[in-house]
Amino acid sequence: MIPRSIPVLCYHDVGTPGGHPAELFEAHLQEIVRSGWRTLSCAELLAVLTGKTPVPERSLMLTFDDCHVSMWTEVAPRLRRLGLHGVFFAITDFLGQGPARTPSQCPAPAKLSHGLRLALRQQDFSHFLRASEVRALVEDFGFEVHNHTARHQGCFISPVPTGTVGQGCHWAVAGIYRTEDPRYPVFALGSAYAYDGFWPEELPHAVRLTRRSPETRATDCLAELVRSREVIQEVTGNTAVWLCWPWGHFDAASTQAARASGHAGAFTLERGPNAPGTDPFRVQRIGVGRRKSVGWLRRRLAMHATTWGARLFGKRFRNVPPDPDLHSFEVPLA
Repeated sequence: MIPRSIPVLCYHDVGTPGGHPAELFEAHLQEIVRSGWRTLSCAELLAVLTGKTPVPERSLMLTFDDCHVSMWTEVAPRLRRLGLHGVFFAITDFLGQGPARTPSQCPAPAKLSHGLRLALRQQDFSHFLRASEVRALVEDFGFEVHNHTARHQGCFISPVPTGTVGQGCHWAVAGIYRTEDPRYPVFALGSAYAYDGFWPEELPHAVRLTRRSPETRATDCLAELVRSREVIQEVTGNTAVWLCWPWGHFDAASTQAARASGHAGAFTLERGPNAPGTDPFRVQRIGVGRRKSVGWLRRRLAMHATTWGARLFGKRFRNVPPDPDLHSFEVPLA
């Protein structure tokens, strides 16, 4: 008998400019239903990984990162209509307050990056779910909402400038600089949970960047993971909270923090088998590109439904830190 594996799909915003087109997302769900796939919960996944239950035939997981407002307006209604289970990951600092909104009360569809910039720079969380909506996903829809950290914090991971803020930059820069002077340099980005990072000090005529120590990173990571897990537990009432790593980045130190902070397991963006013996803190997912066809989905599910196929088409995340002897440097402003 060919050993089975559980494909775990990762989606983001749906029905937004640059997001998953709503019609294509609907076609993906219809294909999953038509082909007889069963959607699992995190508890069912854990039972498989720990060997308590066999891998159910034709079983997969549907996961959704960031808890963008389209999860409320586009995703949840489709999943409920088709009888599919969804696992959502919320950025806890971005959970707004107030009653659950109707679709007409939600902001017009906009790029996910726009909502992330607003949240980081202006504390405008309108493009993300409210706590009341998260609670409704759990209590009314029967879905799961877990932890995607408090801020989805990025950091600079290279000393080589790639441009300036004024030339256009990734949304995560809004969470690194206190202000966004167009002269400020930008660098390659990574997850602040998986990299020590270079952190800027904004001087009158330069930006000084200093590398964070591994000890400080470990302390920061643990504190944020504890805080964000507690928010999810309070909002959802779920004591078995899972973690989803931003950008799929992680390393040994961040994984240790995830365990120490009381999480039940963690999801990455590596690709490989999810089967008995897989570490629950290294659940692997298939990132679904925003224009991927139904045919692509059908092929990927077939590839990753067995441990052999998942290994053959696997992918590992490689964390490459910069020169450890480089601790601080300055970039003059033009």
